[in-house]
Amino acid sequence: GHYAKSHVCTELKPNSRRTQQGNGYECLPGFTKDGKQLCVACGVGKAKAAAGDGTCADCNVDSEATASRTACMACNRSVEYAKQRVCTALPPNAQTTADGSQYMCDAGFERDGVGFCNRCPVGKAKGAAGNHKCEACQVNQTQSADGSSCEACATGHYAKSHVCTELKPNSRR
Repeated sequence: GHYAKSHVCTELKPNSRRTQQGNGYECLPGFTKDGKQLCVACGVGKAKAAAGDGTCADCNVDSEATASRTACMACNRSVEYAKQRVCTALPPNAQTTADGSQYMCDAGFERDGVGFCNRCPVGKAKGAAGNHKCEACQVNQTQSADGSSCEACATGHYAKSHVCTELKPNSRR
């Protein structure tokens, strides 16, 4: 690996090849020139398909670069989201946002401070997927089994601290 630079044979830089004219070098696919004119690998979430002096391009927000950094590949949205253009496993009880770059908690779940989606606390519910908090049920209601809504207790029961409790004989709500 050499190329002719001003009629002098010069050793090729790592991750490069001779240009077709033979009088210079170009970076291989997946590599771009840095400030020192060395061919360095494309950064995280970037790719370059062809050899040459071009720059690496950002992958779409729902994708990551392949290991060779020569192409971008969409994340599997049923189990992953693209966290800063790196496919990352979804936490349990979550789904990707519309653009696939983040996740949101399912209905009946809210995000904690660490990034997990936990069931709404007793007496609270959340009816739609999103990163908003669960909302308090009314005083005389309890949370549905899946935590997605608030509901009145069944006949013969009343809500005590948002938990349905059976009425004692000869009593009423």
